[in-house]
Amino acid sequence: MAQTLRASVAYDPGSILDGNFDKKAISVPGAVLGDIVQASFSLDLVDLQLTASVVDADDVEAIISNSTNGTVDLGAGTLNVVVTSLAGLKIG
Repeated sequence: MAQTLRASVAYDPGSILDGNFDKKAISVPGAVLGDIVQASFSLDLVDLQLTASVVDADDVEAIISNSTNGTVDLGAGTLNVVVTSLAGLKIG
C-alpha cells in the first residue's frame, strides 16, 4: 500500500518576472526520489504554473513559473505538498 506524506510551509514568492521562477524547499520526512508529488498554494496563482518534485531524500522543491508576459506579485500564503511514496509498492 502506498504511503501518503504531507507538509505545509508559509511562502511568499514575491514578484516573479515573465520567463522567471521562484522556488521553495520543503522538508518531507520519508520522501524519496521517484515519489509522486502534488502541490497547492493557498492563493490564486494568477495563471502561474506550480510544480513540485522530490529532489533528495526527505526534500521536496516547489517551483512557481511565470509565462504570462508580465510580472506577477503573489502575496504570502501557504504552500502544501502531498507525497505519495511508492517505496515497497509492487507495480505491474
